[in-house]
Amino acid sequence: MMSGYGSDGLRGKVEISSKPYTSTNNAIKTLTFSVEAHATVQTITDLINSKGRDRYKLTAEWEGCRFWIYTFIKDLESVGLTPGRSGKTVWEGVAYYWRTPSGSEPREVKQGVFY
Repeated sequence: MMSGYGSDGLRGKVEISSKPYTSTNNAIKTLTFSVEAHATVQTITDLINSKGRDRYKLTAEWEGCRFWIYTFIKDLESVGLTPGRSGKTVWEGVAYYWRTPSGSEPREVKQGVFY
């Protein structure tokens, strides 16, 4: 989920692209989950669309990406594409602001609006 889209800059944008790596070197914090082998790009995009996760408005402070990620992982978990408790693991990660890979502080997870 990327912010900054729409006339007010508060709409999120989902971009799906192929990369030669599993996670970027630019991330301060990463969480990794196994995904069921039968999952395809179509499976994932169908889930995003069927749950309305392709329509999301951030808060006035441009926050809400962490909540979107949490919701999306819960969706994957609910259909058996990621292991049980994946959503809980994500929530525990997004409930913090990560300054460095080992340094974080608690931060409220602000929720945007699915529309």
